[in-house]
Amino acid sequence: MHYEIDFLSSLLFTITIETMVIYGLIRYFYKKEIETKEILFAGVIPSFATLPYVWFIFPLLSVIGSYAFYVWTAEISVTLIEVLILYKLLNISLKEAFVLSFFANVASYGIGKIVHILM
Repeated sequence: MHYEIDFLSSLLFTITIETMVIYGLIRYFYKKEIETKEILFAGVIPSFATLPYVWFIFPLLSVIGSYAFYVWTAEISVTLIEVLILYKLLNISLKEAFVLSFFANVASYGIGKIVHILM
């Protein structure tokens, strides 16, 4: 049960960080006129769609290789899947969707590592 509680707190953390990054990039970098509720929705859905795989499916790959292989495989896969989700939800270019997904995932992974070290 402890693993599932950790998953739910990570899901909330990931949604918060990634939504803030996506919102900031859309509003202040791309200066897109997309409704706030659409941006918030687009910040939540990709994490709901991908984080369960990272927590419950990708760990099975760690038996194939190292922890680094697991992390790289998971992060690259998640980024690419989220590109497609953001592309469809926000009606933006694939390049813009990639930038959003890349920076959102780098931020949530990096900040998550920092928080984990500090705790």
